[in-house]
Amino acid sequence: MLVGYDGSPDGRRAVEWAAQEAGRGGGVLRVLLAYQVGIGARLLPDERADRVAVAQAAGLADFAVAAARMAAPGVEVHGTTVRGHATAALLDAAVLNRLVVVGHRGAGGFHGLRVGAVGLRVATHAPCPVAVVRGVDRPGGPVVVGADGSEAAPAAVALGFEQAAARRTRLVVARAGLHDPAGSGGPARELSPWLARYPEVPVSFALSAGSATDLLVGLADVASLVVVDGSGPDGTTGPRLGSTTQQLICSAGCPVLVARPAGVG
Repeated sequence: MLVGYDGSPDGRRAVEWAAQEAGRGGGVLRVLLAYQVGIGARLLPDERADRVAVAQAAGLADFAVAAARMAAPGVEVHGTTVRGHATAALLDAAVLNRLVVVGHRGAGGFHGLRVGAVGLRVATHAPCPVAVVRGVDRPGGPVVVGADGSEAAPAAVALGFEQAAARRTRLVVARAGLHDPAGSGGPARELSPWLARYPEVPVSFALSAGSATDLLVGLADVASLVVVDGSGPDGTTGPRLGSTTQQLICSAGCPVLVARPAGVG
């Protein structure tokens, strides 16, 4: 598992969240810090500026590793620094990880990115699921998964069940538009493979005739995690995410986990 850290409070929260997630899954956590030469260091000779930047980055990475170990004692944590832009560094490293975790806001003077910028870019292009840590932590809250009946939805549903089982909490399956093709048997029938695989997970449904965005944003205010698929507006992967996923990354009241459709990565 990989988590991006930029020295900001939101970055530290992402590190702590990732450490706890690694603890639930029994995996190794890698903390990645992408750095650039700061404005002050640019006034120094090139060689000295590089040394200053490397030392600062190493110190921040060590701090993040310590924070991760405090949040989840027993989890194996390693720190890595890379010179370059956070988005590019995370995407390069994502191919070797099952999950990438990012905060929802960059450190103003460090990367200067607006709310959601790194999360949106990484969630759009990463070959693996991406968690954007934002909103409020609710350890006992349900996991909510958006299931719109599309070809991309099964990836999100599978990840939703996996997360609910790991967290020992209930799963709320959300569907807007009340779309139920004739003869389909309803949402419960579509979930039958996962219901059989995860019999210990309590499942409920949240159906709405309104928009998926309104439904999921509302449910995020009481959830521990919202899981959505990472397909684009036309249901396939592409240069941008669907509007509902983008809105959740930017404004959800809890962390958002973006699943990757089958065949991606």
